[in-house]
Amino acid sequence: MSRVDPVALSELRAIGQVVGENSIVGHQWENNYVEMNGLVIHLDGNAKEDVVTEAVHRLEQRGWHVSSRESSETWLESARWPYALVAVEQLEDAHMSSELREQVISTGLPMSNMAYIGVHL
Repeated sequence: MSRVDPVALSELRAIGQVVGENSIVGHQWENNYVEMNGLVIHLDGNAKEDVVTEAVHRLEQRGWHVSSRESSETWLESARWPYALVAVEQLEDAHMSSELREQVISTGLPMSNMAYIGVHL
């Protein structure tokens, strides 16, 4: 099974306070399975721009670079982890499990300061 490097996940977690996290295993082809991770990050009050822009900015400071932008999400890549693809999106637009959503809500923190980060291989 393919998994995201734990060091890469630690780097993503470091941009803010992790308030929810999950992983799912998906079938890729034949006998190959891949683990996909989802993180909900709360950005402190220092966010100068919208939460997605701020999350992207913090990732760029750690060596990630934008590979594409769409209306609802921004995709990033890193030379350190060439097979990892990261999507950053508004929490409201994220497709996440009900368990993860409940985790996030239970924190009582403002959801407007949270971004969803999906990590794929």
